[in-house]
Amino acid sequence: MKPLALEAPSMLGGCCAARIVNKRRRRQTMSVVPQKFHNITVLTAATAFSLGLHGCTGTSDPADESIAIASQELQGSVACTAAQLAELLKVTDDVYDVKCSFTLPAGSTIYRPLRFYGDAADGVTVDCNGSLIGHGGKNGLPDTHGTRMIEIRSKLTVSDGSVVKKANGYYERQRPEQITIKDCSVHGTVRIYGLGVNGEAEYVRQSSIDSAAPGHPARARDAAPYNVVLNNVTIHGGGGVPLYLSPGVTRVQLLNSTISGNSTGAGIYLDTESANNIIRNNEFTLNTGREIIAVDGSSGNLIVNNQFPHPEYGGIHLYRNCGEGGTVRWSGPHHNQFINNFFGSDYHPSIMVASRDGDSPHCDEDDGYDFGSSKYNWDYARYNAIMQNQMLNADVAMAIFVKHSTINSPNYVEHNQSVTARIVRKAGCYLPTGFAKDFILDDQTATVTETQSGSEVCVVKKCIDGVLSDVGDCTMTMVPFGCSKSGSNAGCNTSATCPSGTKIIGAKAACNLETTDVTADDLESTPAGIVDVVQLSDNTSDGKCIVGDTTVVSRDDVVRGPSGATSLTAHCEEHDNNGGECAVKGVLYCK
Repeated sequence: MKPLALEAPSMLGGCCAARIVNKRRRRQTMSVVPQKFHNITVLTAATAFSLGLHGCTGTSDPADESIAIASQELQGSVACTAAQLAELLKVTDDVYDVKCSFTLPAGSTIYRPLRFYGDAADGVTVDCNGSLIGHGGKNGLPDTHGTRMIEIRSKLTVSDGSVVKKANGYYERQRPEQITIKDCSVHGTVRIYGLGVNGEAEYVRQSSIDSAAPGHPARARDAAPYNVVLNNVTIHGGGGVPLYLSPGVTRVQLLNSTISGNSTGAGIYLDTESANNIIRNNEFTLNTGREIIAVDGSSGNLIVNNQFPHPEYGGIHLYRNCGEGGTVRWSGPHHNQFINNFFGSDYHPSIMVASRDGDSPHCDEDDGYDFGSSKYNWDYARYNAIMQNQMLNADVAMAIFVKHSTINSPNYVEHNQSVTARIVRKAGCYLPTGFAKDFILDDQTATVTETQSGSEVCVVKKCIDGVLSDVGDCTMTMVPFGCSKSGSNAGCNTSATCPSGTKIIGAKAACNLETTDVTADDLESTPAGIVDVVQLSDNTSDGKCIVGDTTVVSRDDVVRGPSGATSLTAHCEEHDNNGGECAVKGVLYCK
């Protein structure tokens, strides 16, 4: 039986950094979504995730760069011929590989399952024009509601009859990208996958336990489809999960859509190592015996402006499915945002953070490795923003529940409310590095500091219905501060003051709670707006660091303080029989 430790690797450094507890810790980052060499336009950092992953702002993620080159270079962007369209509309249940873009005639039906497979599907746009994919049983073919009617999947690369391997020994995969499916009524399920169909798939398991070649999250994401848009679709389930995003799937958007029918599982499943997906402006009316949306070791997702009229068994659950199938889950559900969703019943909880936390018969199936869910069974649901959600006639304290909050923290649960009827409004935005505010309403702006491409910058952010956008830059003054103490349990105190006529817009700090050593590299590698514990006290509870209004003992967190402040205080302490040692060093940002 693996221990249920109170501390685990931090998730703040780039959302995927490995951190070593009780030893000096250096922030190591890897690309969340490696860029594929196709000419596409991807969501920019400013729009796809305003999303405010405060732990990711210090990394350079190639997928966050906007690349605008002619879309016709994508294989699937070419329009289907009349012959291809006729083949697509045949009355058969044979799978059809979609390699071209098309608009269906109004009132038509696609009887056959559609597969978007590898590079050949890059750039495909499917416009159903209100028509059907699947059916309830027509022309002698069986009902498709329990059938996978849309499958978007990666394809193994084959050369001269052999599967191509990368230098690290893993198979090379062509992952489909830049796919849009809109205005469709799907009678069946949709699944998007790369390494495997779910977290228990063999390729997923093998990658997850590879101690010789760590970096499973990046491998899973590099192998999986990304940048897929499902807009104005209705998915009528009748068996499995209506929409399943398998391990490593990134940047999928479900917009303005409805999930209905029945499911033996969740309505949407975000599987391990999936990330940066958007679920926005949707309604979930399906019947299921469990939660509507499962966030299983998935990170950086924005779930905003959705309606859950009857979430009898819960609306959204965050957890890490430890051990099942022998797969090590590396990531917990972290840095997700749940904003302005409506839960239309008093069933509890509407949102449950860390719903499992080791309470699973499968947790020991991945034993034997010194990382991830093999080492610790806890969910480690942290850095999630749960804000402005509406609960019908409910006690908010019961409707949003964080299990084992000592372990599953920090999370940011604010501005939620009980309502007697749904309030129709645009969503506000979470400010991941906001000093005086952690949330602004739609159409409001805020000046913040953040780290972009390794540099600390002053940025004006505007909230546009749940998404933060950069609308301007600004100049700021940086004021250093710091102190250290040896041989005293009282610790040390320091302060910093902005130049006359300026106010605090942010700060960052690095704290050592075991020695007096905070290096320049420690401070430089800490993202703007964050206080980072670079070394814990040998006895974790014996040390603490306070910067502004934020206290940290072991985990990174956002530096907060009062509005209009012009000065900031900082303090560190560590208790020891012979007197403790500690140090804090930081920078104050003023405008």
